Amino acid sequence: MLSLPGNWQAQTSLETQPLQGDKSLDAQSGCDQLSVLQVTNKGEQPLWLRLDSSGLSKQRPCAGK
Repeated sequence: MLSLPGNWQAQTSLETQPLQGDKSLDAQSGCDQLSVLQVTNKGEQPLWLRLDSSGLSKQRPCAGK
């Protein structure tokens, strides 16, 4: 992951206080939290969000999809 210099600040629906830093942040959440995740940029610079997910499906995909 490329880390560019600069301060960032974001508010998520999972935290009561804004998150902030000058480097990238790695966090882990369960599927129940990810289903309601909202992220809002509270800083003055652009905010880049990368979401990686992995796991096994509980149901097979529908035919033709």
